[in-house]
Amino acid sequence: MKAIVYWKDDPAGCNIADKIRNNKSEFGEGGVVGGMPTWRNGDGKGENCGDIVIVEVPNEIVRADYLEKFFSPEVFVFASKHRSAAGKPCLTVHHCGNWGEETKVGGNPRELSETAPFFAKKALAHLANNRVDGFEVAMECTHHGPTNYKTPMFFAEVGSSEREWGNEKAGEAVAEAIIASISETKNNENWVSAIGFGGGHYCPSFSKLEIESQLAFGHICPNYTINSLDEKMFEQAKNKSKAKLAVLDWKGLKSEERKKVVDLASSFGVEVKKDKEFRRAD
Repeated sequence: MKAIVYWKDDPAGCNIADKIRNNKSEFGEGGVVGGMPTWRNGDGKGENCGDIVIVEVPNEIVRADYLEKFFSPEVFVFASKHRSAAGKPCLTVHHCGNWGEETKVGGNPRELSETAPFFAKKALAHLANNRVDGFEVAMECTHHGPTNYKTPMFFAEVGSSEREWGNEKAGEAVAEAIIASISETKNNENWVSAIGFGGGHYCPSFSKLEIESQLAFGHICPNYTINSLDEKMFEQAKNKSKAKLAVLDWKGLKSEERKKVVDLASSFGVEVKKDKEFRRAD
């Protein structure tokens, strides 16, 4: 079973959830679980009536750190709004965690959640291959809560302002990307799980590799949080991403930062690659 989660007061989350409920999967009411309304595909009755459950949470989604008490899915997908000061229309995918002590947007300090690299890769690829006019598609670095999940999870979002959150085409695109991601039962055996280091918040180099290469990224540590990276955080990133490789945004890191990552990777037996090694020739 897979679980799709949204906050009842999030216009983008509601937009995405409505599109999923109205699609061909035929969702029906699944009852109230832990005080939360649910919908299931199938006949809508009982714990095993369908393969997908939609859960409406009562509080801000970045603080919804309690769902594992009530559900045991293969993956959680959090359907959400994305907000940025620039207000640029975009559709984004990312994993959750706090590299440093800051917890203003939920989660625990210096804690990374379990990731879903292959599910997230399929979602981002679907968005990239079915673009909505006027919207950019990007993978973001690891940020905000919830951070405590042991179940693989990721966020799929519509951004970045009220104008976009209710956009019907954007909501439909993210809904279809989520369903495409979690409906497939087998991942491409050639895909390689990786953790990324360097670049900015929207990490364009890693976004491009996520879409075009065999890499499937779990946690991504951007250049502005690299000072928080140490053995504890590297180990979390590696283990919670099931990472086979550490990939460096070579131009997005200073030389001393590259050395820091290389040394940490070596101590954990993780192979390091430069991002340019995976780029297709233009």
